[in-house]
Amino acid sequence: MLKVLGLKKVRTGKQRIIKALSQAKSFEELVDDITIIVQETVSPQLKKHYLSIIRGIIRDSGMGGFRAGTNYRYFMTDKFLEMLVLVNIPPQQSMEFAEFLHQIYNKYGFVIGEEHARLSGLYEKSKLNVSYFHKNEQSLREKLKSNGLLIEYSDATAMIRNPYNSVLEKVGL
Repeated sequence: MLKVLGLKKVRTGKQRIIKALSQAKSFEELVDDITIIVQETVSPQLKKHYLSIIRGIIRDSGMGGFRAGTNYRYFMTDKFLEMLVLVNIPPQQSMEFAEFLHQIYNKYGFVIGEEHARLSGLYEKSKLNVSYFHKNEQSLREKLKSNGLLIEYSDATAMIRNPYNSVLEKVGL
């Protein structure tokens, strides 16, 4: 299960995550418990060394990676995107793409498109061309679509769907 969630390489809090997985009575309870565990595990160190910790978590958990250049650029792996869908959209349910972006911004602070770049102040701070945020949002749509998690309809509606009957089905339990 840790491998599917992209948490296999996490060094601390593993036992608490395993316990939460075995004791959760519902999807919502599992999401809430794991969110709290990850926050409690990471918070003390994050306050001291947030940037190096973020890079380590991203690398070690398999969530993504980063490329160095004039600025670091972070990217999400397919497994991590799948995990985001699994923990934010209940099994066999769908959510509109814009609503999904709002949810991952509000829950995790992920800035994908222009709207959240402006809300967060990142657009003004970074002085990046707005087209970068549009391209970023379009890239996420394409990646979700290529992984079978996003369906685009003829009226330009894009829906993200959790195709599994349960998290347990995904992990093979």
